[in-house]
Amino acid sequence: LSFLTSYVWSKTMSNNTGGGFDIWNPGSTNKYNQSQMWTVSSSDVPQNFKLSGTYELPIGRGKAFLKSANTVANQVIGGWQIGAVVNYFKNGPVTLSQSYEGGVGSEGFGLNPIRNAGVKPLSGVSLSDAFYKHMPYLNSAAFSNPPLHVYELNNYRNKFSDIRQPGFANEDINIGKSWEIREYAKLTFKAEFFNMLNRVEFGGFNGNIDSVDPNSGFGLIGNSVASI
Repeated sequence: LSFLTSYVWSKTMSNNTGGGFDIWNPGSTNKYNQSQMWTVSSSDVPQNFKLSGTYELPIGRGKAFLKSANTVANQVIGGWQIGAVVNYFKNGPVTLSQSYEGGVGSEGFGLNPIRNAGVKPLSGVSLSDAFYKHMPYLNSAAFSNPPLHVYELNNYRNKFSDIRQPGFANEDINIGKSWEIREYAKLTFKAEFFNMLNRVEFGGFNGNIDSVDPNSGFGLIGNSVASI
């Protein structure tokens, strides 16, 4: 038996909303009060677990089972190994946005929405229902627009630690065996099964609270990244 595993528990913070400190960018920040933007970064992955390992089955000559097998039987049943590579991690935060026509000249400004205190940001539906039944995973009542047609320095954060994109989970399995043909030559058989549990990797949520697109409105999962 041999294995290699790692677990990372971390937190990445930033005061960059994703568009830099240029006030003309969508999701712009208040350059004069950057501390208000201090929140979890887009690249924040708080937990990440990986495990890979190989196990030789205790079957065949000299092993726990069928240890007295003859040469032919041992070549068939002995020396088989199974292996696995698994990976689970929590994903980064949803980037919230709001389409705001500020009315300063002909320019529109992308400002960050206001998070309403005391309102749960998640709707309560499962990821599966959000994707297959096209139900919003995020609760639109938890957010509101800044005042319309009033240009202001935007002090509202657009990322929160408790509002995250769907996480990732995957398990790959393999089984194999080798036969020595000569001292310098070996024949190997290996079968690999990717995404053994047939998990779906969901795409990201739409974080624009003004989006009314029935196919990709606020809080909806637009697509799946991978499905086997």
